[in-house]
Amino acid sequence: MKIDVALLPGQRFDPERSVCVVVDVLRASSSIVTLLERGATHVVAAKDTNEARQLHQRLPDHLLCGEEHGLPPEGFDYGNSPSEFSRLDLSGRPVILATSNGTRILAALADAPVLLVGDIDRGGVFAAFVGTMELLEPDERQRVAAFVVNKFRGDVALLRPGLEFLTERTKVPVLGVVPYLRALRIADENSVSLEDRRAPRSTTASAIDIAVVKVPRISNYDDFTPLEHEEGVTVRFVDRASDLEDADLVVLPGSKSTVSDLEWLRRSGVAERVASRAARGEWVLGICGGCQMLGRSIDDPAGVESDRPSVEGLGLLPLRTRFDREKITAQIRARVQTSSFLAPRGTEELDGYEIHMGRVEPIAEATFEIVSRNGARCAIADGAVGAGGAVVGTMIHGLFENGAVRASLLDALRERKGVAKPHAANAIPTRDAEYDRLAQAVRDNIDGVLLRRIARLGP
Repeated sequence: MKIDVALLPGQRFDPERSVCVVVDVLRASSSIVTLLERGATHVVAAKDTNEARQLHQRLPDHLLCGEEHGLPPEGFDYGNSPSEFSRLDLSGRPVILATSNGTRILAALADAPVLLVGDIDRGGVFAAFVGTMELLEPDERQRVAAFVVNKFRGDVALLRPGLEFLTERTKVPVLGVVPYLRALRIADENSVSLEDRRAPRSTTASAIDIAVVKVPRISNYDDFTPLEHEEGVTVRFVDRASDLEDADLVVLPGSKSTVSDLEWLRRSGVAERVASRAARGEWVLGICGGCQMLGRSIDDPAGVESDRPSVEGLGLLPLRTRFDREKITAQIRARVQTSSFLAPRGTEELDGYEIHMGRVEPIAEATFEIVSRNGARCAIADGAVGAGGAVVGTMIHGLFENGAVRASLLDALRERKGVAKPHAANAIPTRDAEYDRLAQAVRDNIDGVLLRRIARLGP
């Protein structure tokens, strides 16, 4: 197999003999997601600013957004900044977007064949397939090359009549039926999946109950997947103050809009309940945005995240947050700076990652010290411990992928609750192993010959 890497749209490749994977993590895809999240009805990707202006003459109701050589083009409504878009109310507004790289690639691949994947586990997959085909424009319908049924439980032979009906009705073949994989340690596509994870409190007295507050703009909720796979541990995603009662640990997770979610905590009564827990010495953990909310203040003089220059935090951690325009994204290595229910000093160094806008400034001893960022040595204080040790905060994601941290937290929770450890350690598969498991399931259950034909890699 030959793999060509094209870093810019001008680099040549043969679209007739290539499988194209677009990786655009810098701007365009983030901008499109943010525009849709802020209420845009749809986003039209233009290959360049000239095409965008021509489209705008025909579609004057569309907002004109984008960049050219990194700068906002003259006459455009907005640039290409996800941070800028995140502060807008775009409800009902369509958008035309043109960027130097990302939208050009999307426009170039607009005629690529399409695989339509449906989740049968939620029900109604055949109606969804047929309905989607009926709603597509004729030229769009012609690009749908095959269907894939995902997350099927049971004997595929029982599904065969439905698959035959689908092909007969739409004239589109079914590429395969991928089975439901239990306890798969791969992050869900979005937070809609959390609606199915409002697990009730365990009725087993020895079970550890962890309540993760499902703030409206929750992010990085896969931080808790390793805990979900531990024996005798229940992880609940909750959005009512009453659901925090009697939890062994309450977690404020990451957020895509910290100030907005902090205001929701106050309106919902969750903030008051969290403060009461801390006053009683009951444990609270904040990760990234949750850590910032637990601090004393969130300052945003440049209006990076909201139009409020300063917001009072919950005051449970001795730290302050200041938002900057530069976003920190880094793979990190850290060590424990202050002993807490997360881990004692002397615990082996841990791996994780940062992805945040705000800079957190601990006023007292930090929870961790980051000792390297993206391979470069450093010494950066992270997080804080407050309320006499009952509240802990950190900006580090991926903490519980570290077996030592996960074991330390669960041991501390069991000791506090007075329950025994499991007789044997629970082996949790790595993420790489889980991706391999999913890949093998796909490989075993789709028509490889048809896939190669669709991808123009075979007869």
